[in-house]
Amino acid sequence: MVVAGSSLCLLLWATRSLLLPLKALLLNFLSLSAALGAVVWIFQEGHLRWLVGDFTVTGYTDLVQVLLVLCVAFGLSMDYELLLLSRAREEYDRTGDNNAAVTAVLCRTGPLITSAAAVIIVVFAGMTTSELKPLKVTSVGVTLAVLIDATLIRMLLAPAVMRLAGRANWWLPRHPGALGVSAGRTRQGEGALPRARHETHGQSGDVPTNSPDTKGDTMVARPQRVCVVGAGMAGLGVAWALDRHPEKFTVHVFETKGRLGGNGCTVDLPTEDGTPLPVDIAVTSFVPGVYHNFSALLRWCGIETVPNRFSYAVEYQGGEYAHDRDSTLKRHYRQDLDAFLRMLRVLRAWNTLSRRPSWAAAAANPFQYVSMRRVLDWWGISTGFRYAILKPISVNFVLATDIFEMPAALFARYFDFFDIEASTPMVTWRGGTREIYRKMTADFRDRVHLDRSVTAVLRDEHGVTIRDAAGSEERFDTVVMACNANQSLLALDRPSAWERALLGRVRYNSELHNHAVVHSDTSVLPADSADEMLASRSNFIRQYGTRPDNYEITYLMHNQQPWIRETGRHCLVTYNPERPVDPDTVVAREWFQHVAYDLRHMNILTPLFPRLQGKRRTWYCGAHTLANSQELALVSGLSVARQLGADFPFDDDREARTWFNFYGRLVQGRAFRRA
Repeated sequence: MVVAGSSLCLLLWATRSLLLPLKALLLNFLSLSAALGAVVWIFQEGHLRWLVGDFTVTGYTDLVQVLLVLCVAFGLSMDYELLLLSRAREEYDRTGDNNAAVTAVLCRTGPLITSAAAVIIVVFAGMTTSELKPLKVTSVGVTLAVLIDATLIRMLLAPAVMRLAGRANWWLPRHPGALGVSAGRTRQGEGALPRARHETHGQSGDVPTNSPDTKGDTMVARPQRVCVVGAGMAGLGVAWALDRHPEKFTVHVFETKGRLGGNGCTVDLPTEDGTPLPVDIAVTSFVPGVYHNFSALLRWCGIETVPNRFSYAVEYQGGEYAHDRDSTLKRHYRQDLDAFLRMLRVLRAWNTLSRRPSWAAAAANPFQYVSMRRVLDWWGISTGFRYAILKPISVNFVLATDIFEMPAALFARYFDFFDIEASTPMVTWRGGTREIYRKMTADFRDRVHLDRSVTAVLRDEHGVTIRDAAGSEERFDTVVMACNANQSLLALDRPSAWERALLGRVRYNSELHNHAVVHSDTSVLPADSADEMLASRSNFIRQYGTRPDNYEITYLMHNQQPWIRETGRHCLVTYNPERPVDPDTVVAREWFQHVAYDLRHMNILTPLFPRLQGKRRTWYCGAHTLANSQELALVSGLSVARQLGADFPFDDDREARTWFNFYGRLVQGRAFRRA
């Protein structure tokens, strides 16, 4: 009773609650009762000798051993309970949301409790092999008590009871000073400004849902001021979703460049009559079957989609390879091509696990943890085939140099939609990506700040200060870093250890697809087949120099964007031009960075990014949090908006909602607010 009473007082002081300590003691007694019952059943009645080892059945249980089990197990159980409830108290103090507190406990404290319990279980389970019965009884009792407590009690019953109890969890009679609870410890903290909140949001992180203005003693809720750094698809996705709730949010977007768009951007191709033709540089087409949210966005924008085809050709060390026709390289590497197709069949069989919105199924795919280079080695596929045929077609949609370091499961997914021997039907949209951006920003265009580089993000407990290159500063409640990871880390003032560890380890490729030239100089195409390529091909890849993967990549944009072809014009975009392009034909130049999606990034960094979300009023989205596509960039941005309190904008589209929830959980972790 003394131990129980002392524990009750300690929990009462730590949680500032009457119900939670009582609940903790009750659940403690449940786990201890179950463990002691098992000890009696095993050692007093002589069961499970095959598991715990031989022992003498005496028909009774030694009281000393029972007390030892009780003391050790009760201490460990109360330790786990104090860890769990103190974290719940902190979260409730910060958000005022009981559901958010319970979620935070499960997501952040749960793994810690499970790991600690696992260590204890392993240690005491090893002691069950002892031939000394007292030691065997004690170790079995403690092992069972900890196992039951860490699983059924702390991770199931305790959160369930807290969820059902709601605000009653945090009730405490007035005049708590007699119990050792400081009356000055309020939910907001001593001297803190009051915060308005939305009970339904349940978001994670250090961000209030609304920020208040005060006038006298009256608190007047005002929209939360949100700064989005970066005007690519991810950043504009956040801003657009939040701006749909003007009563909750006031959004400002800061962009270093003088245009909207990140890797997906549009330039104007001049015409004879002076009417500019929009031309997309990097992102031109998509497969509707996997771009559910992007397709829904196009419908919302009222933008017409147009069918096109992806058809490529390669010139490699005097040989050629092309979609839809026989070629010298295809004949030369026929054996490797057949081996690759057999390998794809195996990978696709395993990838059925990745085609469903289930993290458990995706995690069970063993090829998620093996590089594509290793799998190609297993199948004996030659280096020549890799660099003459496989890498040229792959860099068109992966946009990275080290593509063979990608997880084999991810690499093979691309070939679910792109055929290596035949052209692939795809879809584009009229007006270029700029038209999408224009419609998304229509209601907050006056709050989009182009040519305004953010040089410092200074965070404190009350808000975020944004400083631009001119030295001007603005104050916000929340900041969303929708730019590259390296740019985010450079701008953050006093980044946390986790921010330095994760953002600093994202690798970018600067060798391939980094310098793009928009032009109409057809001399970059092979002279003997230029007319055929201008009429039908989507892109042309030419290897040059001594490195086997030095590629000059030319996209024939008039074949990918039909409205250009309708005018009779030719438009080419060449990445890393090795041969000089006629300067009189150059329309624009752009420089890009692309994430290296290797095994480390996909299996270590990506699962850890949720640890950054919402901390110190900062959120992250973009290609480095998922993968490089308009669909996933949009989803990463919408997931941040969802966490801040915005609605999912395509709720009537079941498929879009399903995949949004699937990817949103990857970006935001277990605290993600499902649509």
